[in-house]
Amino acid sequence: MAGVATGRTAGVRRRPLVLTRQPAQAGAVEADLAAAGLDVRFCPLTDFELSGEPGPLRAVVARVEAGECAWLVLTSPNTVRALQAAGWTGGVGGSTKVAVTGAGTARVLAELGCTAEPWMPEQASAAGILADFPSVEPAGRCAADAAMMADGADVAGDAGDRSVPQGADADVAVPQGAVPQGVDADVSDPHEAPASLVLLPQSALATGELTSGLEAKGWHVARVEAYRTVPYPADPLRRLLPEPQGGADHAGELDRRGDTAGPAPGAGSARTARPGHGAARPGHGAARASHGAARASHDAARPGHRAARTGHDAPVGEMAEAGAVVVPVAGLAGHDVVLTSPSAARELATHHGLDDERVRLTSRLVAIGRPTAAEARRLGLELSAVAQTPDAEGILRALGHGLSLQEAGGTAEVDGEYAEPGPLRDALVAAILAGEKTATSALLRDYEAAQEPLPRAGTRERVLDSAGQVAAVVEVTGVTVVPLGRVPHWHVVAEGEGHRDVRAWRAAHEEFWGGALPDETEVVLIQLTRIA
Repeated sequence: MAGVATGRTAGVRRRPLVLTRQPAQAGAVEADLAAAGLDVRFCPLTDFELSGEPGPLRAVVARVEAGECAWLVLTSPNTVRALQAAGWTGGVGGSTKVAVTGAGTARVLAELGCTAEPWMPEQASAAGILADFPSVEPAGRCAADAAMMADGADVAGDAGDRSVPQGADADVAVPQGAVPQGVDADVSDPHEAPASLVLLPQSALATGELTSGLEAKGWHVARVEAYRTVPYPADPLRRLLPEPQGGADHAGELDRRGDTAGPAPGAGSARTARPGHGAARPGHGAARASHGAARASHDAARPGHRAARTGHDAPVGEMAEAGAVVVPVAGLAGHDVVLTSPSAARELATHHGLDDERVRLTSRLVAIGRPTAAEARRLGLELSAVAQTPDAEGILRALGHGLSLQEAGGTAEVDGEYAEPGPLRDALVAAILAGEKTATSALLRDYEAAQEPLPRAGTRERVLDSAGQVAAVVEVTGVTVVPLGRVPHWHVVAEGEGHRDVRAWRAAHEEFWGGALPDETEVVLIQLTRIA
C-alpha cells in the first residue's frame, strides 16, 4: 500500500444521516449518532396501524393483569404501544414474567409503568430469545426461570449496546412466498394452562419462527396480531404512533439550505478515473437505462401506488417533531440513508422518488442487520454497507466515521490516481480534500481495454497525490453509464472543475481524452463521498 500523507484527515465534510423512520420512534440510537456529531434526519417510509379487531389484544391484557400466563413476550416497542391502546397500563399479575427483545422495547415498557422487570436475551433478536429461552419441564414449570431473571438484571443494565432500533420487530423479515401467521391459539380460552402459556402479540408481518421455536421448547404459544405495518402515512383513526407535533416549517428550512437539491454547487471530483474500483457489474449501463421503464411498469401493476404516496413528499413540516428534520425521498440526494427494517427497504425500492437518477446515485444506503440487507438486495437496492449491530456504533462503523486516514486506507480496495502527477492531479486532489469534488468520469472503453470491472457502490479508494502518498479515502456511492451526449448538468457540477455548462465540461474532457468524440461514446459517471 502507498504511504500516507500526514495532516490531511481534518475537515471531512459529513453528509446528513437519514433514518427511514419517524421522529416519534427516535431513541438512544439517534441520540448517540447526534452526539457523534452527525446531522440526524428522518424519512418516514412505513407507519403502523392497530389491527381491525381489538378483542384478542384485550384478552391478552386481561390474562397478563390476572397472571393467567407464564410469559408475555414482547418483540418490539410497537407491540407495547398496541397493548397500551388495548387498555394495558403495565400491570402484571401473579407469577407472569415479561420478556423483551432488546433495550428499545424495555424503554417503552418502562415508560408505560410496567410493574415487572423484563428479561432480555444476550442477542437482541427473535433468534436470541429462542437461544436463551428455557424449555418447559414435564410438570409445566420452568426450572431456569429464576436464573434467567437474575441474568436479566445484568442484561438490562448494559443492553444499550444491543438495542434494537425503535419501531422495528426483531423478526419482521418475511421470506419471499411466506404467509404471515395469524392467531395461533385462542388467548381467551380459559382452559389454556397458565403454567405453560406464552402470550405473543406481534406484527402482522412477523413470521412463525418464534412461535414454532417456543413450541418446540414445550410452551403453548398464543400468538395475536398486535399491529400492521403500512406505507406512510397510516389511517389517522388507526395510527399506532402519536401524531407528530407541528413545529417549524422544516420543508421551508430544507429549501433554504438547499438540502433537497443534492450536492451543493461546486461539489465534484476528478476528470479521469483509472479502472480498478471494484467488482464487475455486467450490463450496468443497460440496467440503469431501463430502470425508469421497469419502475413505471411496477407502479402500473399497483393501481394508485403513486397517488397514495404523494402525501409522503408533501407535508414535510407537518411530519416533523419539534427539532426534527424530515426529508422526502426526492430530497435524499447527497445523504447517507440508513434502512432500519425490511419493510422500509420495500417501501424505498418502490417509491417514485428513486426515479430521480441523482437520488439513486448520490445517496449512500446502509442497512441495519442481515434481514434488512437481504431484502434490500433482493429488491435491487445497492448497499454501500451493512451495520452488523443495531446501534449507533454499528452504523458509524459501517459508514466509516471516525476512522483516521491510515485506518480508512486499510479498508480501501484500490488506489486511485486522478490524472498524471503534476499540477492537474494536485488541483483535483485538493478539490477532493476541500469537499468540492464528489464525482468523476471515465470512458467505458478504457475499462474494457484494461479488462477491469466497473466500480460499484461501497467500493473505497485510496486517493494518491503527485508524490504517491495517500491524501484521502473516498467511497463510491453510485455508478452509471451514459452516452457522452447525455451527461447531465448535475454531474458536471458535481465534478467541481468550475465548468459553467455541459458544453464546457465536454470540451475540456474531450481534450483530455485525445480529441472530439461522437455523442454515442459511452461514459462512466462515478459518484463519490470522502471518508477520510
